[in-house]
Amino acid sequence: LGEEECTLHQLQGCLESLQSVTQNNDLALATTRSELLAVCSRLKESVLCVDEHMKHCFTATQRKVFNHVVAGARQFLLELCVRG
Repeated sequence: LGEEECTLHQLQGCLESLQSVTQNNDLALATTRSELLAVCSRLKESVLCVDEHMKHCFTATQRKVFNHVVAGARQFLLELCVRG
């Protein structure tokens, strides 16, 4: 990411994507393996988006705060979005 991408707008896009997955009950309503994989894929993309923004644009303190914001999504990825 270049400095021009360290904007509130860019971060907001990541967070809106994350929020759409977590607040639309997509996680709870995934009843088939393919639905779960689709939700997991979107969630993983959203978390990666936030992670990339944090890595390139945030101070250590900001990263600490935002790690709490995405902690639930990370936990879900670890628990339910693994093969097996």
